[in-house]
Amino acid sequence: MSQQTGCSCTPLNYKWVLNFTNPCQPSNLETKLNKGIEDIFCFVNSGDSVDVTPVKVTSYILIELRTNPEKVLRNETTLFDGDTIEFESLAATQKDFVAENFFAEVSGFNAAGERVDLGIFIEFTNICEAPPFQVGDSLGWLTLDDAEPFRIETCFPSLPFPPSLSPSSSPTNLPSLSPSSSPTRLPSLSPSSSPSRLPSFLPSTAPTPCTETKKSKLKCFKSKKSKDKSYKFKKSKRSKSKKLKKFREPKTKKAKSRTTKKQKAAKK
Repeated sequence: MSQQTGCSCTPLNYKWVLNFTNPCQPSNLETKLNKGIEDIFCFVNSGDSVDVTPVKVTSYILIELRTNPEKVLRNETTLFDGDTIEFESLAATQKDFVAENFFAEVSGFNAAGERVDLGIFIEFTNICEAPPFQVGDSLGWLTLDDAEPFRIETCFPSLPFPPSLSPSSSPTNLPSLSPSSSPTRLPSLSPSSSPSRLPSFLPSTAPTPCTETKKSKLKCFKSKKSKDKSYKFKKSKRSKSKKLKKFREPKTKKAKSRTTKKQKAAKK
């Protein structure tokens, strides 16, 4: 027996596609595998005709029932294989509505012009968290091609925050409430295997200073073209003075020696 005061897990809108080659049995809507369906009845009435496959449909009736028929969709039109029949549930406008049964009657004619009728009756269990339908389910000539799903709060009332059936199309603008306490990436502990293409520092525009030692003082002075003129001048001046002393000393000695010879000659 169905739970009359249970949950509403039926779709809010149905879109059935006509497929005239689908028989009533076997059906992929099995009561043993589907907890949302209590029982299913499907039959095809063709009178005395053996051909039960229609080539067109001329009318259909879809009824959603509770205790009494609540929503009835009746239409007399010509439909062919592949056409669709859409049905809006009363639950789409009334949140507290719980459908207990679904009835469909589709009438048409076969290739010989003989009348063929399809009848479907489904009894729901109304068990919470047990949707009776999913896209692709078929029963007789009707295949569920698309459906607006049930309301989460009427089928999953125990969930404090019902999950969204589709992801959000726009990003959230709110920042994270708590920053991360650890870095997202650890630094590398080993040197890079490939050399860097950039220099480690910019080249200097000033000349390299000359480091003088006792052994390389004169060599460093001769080889380096320093821009410091005072340094060169002092060095050159000092070297010239040394040379003058070397040449002046012997001249004074010779001069003294000559004067002494003259004096000796005069005395004689």
